[in-house]
Amino acid sequence: MNKGAHPNKPLGSNKTLEETLSGIPAADITTVQSVVERMIKDAREEVLVEAEELHQALREKALAEAEQLHQAFHEKALAEALAEAEEHHQALHEKVLAEALAEAEERHQAEIQALHEELALERQRLYGRKSESRPHQPEVFDEAETTAEGSTEADDQAGIPPAESAKEPAHGKASAKPRGKRAPS
Repeated sequence: MNKGAHPNKPLGSNKTLEETLSGIPAADITTVQSVVERMIKDAREEVLVEAEELHQALREKALAEAEQLHQAFHEKALAEALAEAEEHHQALHEKVLAEALAEAEERHQAEIQALHEELALERQRLYGRKSESRPHQPEVFDEAETTAEGSTEADDQAGIPPAESAKEPAHGKASAKPRGKRAPS
């Protein structure tokens, strides 16, 4: 219905319903009134149906928008949770990796230390002071020590024979030809 229109005035007219009916014979007035009442009833039903359809359309639109908002919120929350879980996973992975590397480094250092100690012991066993007295090498290297034990300092002095003259050949041969040089040709 138009705003400002009087309920008894027909559309497009300034006359009231009574003024319009005043010119109609009395026998037709009841018929006109029943037609007008049916038209009003039909108009009310149309308005109610249109209002219900409009209400249903608005409700469906609001539900669709709410579903979109819910979906967007859910996706955003899921993305945030996923990013947070990924960060947590990455931090945990780095922590575990660092611990594993530290443990491996510690184990390797212990192995290196054990190898150094084993090498030192093996060198001591092979080249140390007691290495000469092994069961499979009895007294082989002790000859100089056993000889020196009963000697005096006078025994330690070696006698030097007198020098022979340089004129005599050492091998008893008379003058020999010098060796190693060719005569010029």
